[in-house]
Amino acid sequence: MPTGVIYFAAGVILAYLIGAIPFGWLAGKILKGVDIREHGSGNIGATNAGRVLGKRIGLTVLFLDAFKGFAPVYFIPMIPQFYAITGTAWTFFAPALGLATILGHNWPVYIGFKGGKGMSTSLGVLLALSPTVVGCGAATFLLVVLITRWVSLASIAACPVAITAAWYLHPNLIPINSLITLMGLLAIIRHHRNIVRLIKGTEPKFDFAAKRAEGKDNG
Repeated sequence: MPTGVIYFAAGVILAYLIGAIPFGWLAGKILKGVDIREHGSGNIGATNAGRVLGKRIGLTVLFLDAFKGFAPVYFIPMIPQFYAITGTAWTFFAPALGLATILGHNWPVYIGFKGGKGMSTSLGVLLALSPTVVGCGAATFLLVVLITRWVSLASIAACPVAITAAWYLHPNLIPINSLITLMGLLAIIRHHRNIVRLIKGTEPKFDFAAKRAEGKDNG
């Protein structure tokens, strides 16, 4: 097997394992002695962490989940051993790392493959790949969440905006834009229960200061 293929696979596996680190779950266990999966929505993401564990911990989880999305995409290609990956494979290497990281967060091997919805981690991946697209998606997210206080709706709305911005601003970056499109569609699919509740009018609005509130989240 060519060396480049081996390193490509190794990089993807490493990115998955980093993405699978369940910071929300760890914060609950270490700081509060609770399993976050047994409170609120049962989600390990930043939103449920904020509801269950408090605002500061939720923001910390948000940062850590975003950083673990950013770090593999940005730093792994800098490791000299991975220079063995060349040509077309190198073009797809960073997008593959990003996808693996998000899959790790959504289905983490460390805690039985029950993870978050990947929004914070996707933000970190996008920041490494295209900061401009992050700006477009983040502006949409903030606008919608400030108007409606529905984090889920804001997340869903940010996805098509980010996808459109990626293809419009960088039409030649096909591997990266394809990943952004896949990330957006995956995020929307992971919000299917939120979409049903939004349609029914039963989706709870977000209060980041609340603790151990019941309801579904967007982590």
